[in-house]
Amino acid sequence: IQDIKFISIFFYFNPVDYMVNANTAIFTRDIVILGIINVALIVGSLFIFNRKDIPN
Repeated sequence: IQDIKFISIFFYFNPVDYMVNANTAIFTRDIVILGIINVALIVGSLFIFNRKDIPN
């Protein structure tokens, strides 16, 4: 489990830590990282599932 902790959304986004510390630089960094991961997964899924034989 320790090896894959970096791909978990809960590793980057800890709402309690943001409420207690209120560090906007860390918050912004984490939101950007999650956004990049989100865009990469959406683009990858569109590429993969566009090639599948899924009826409309």
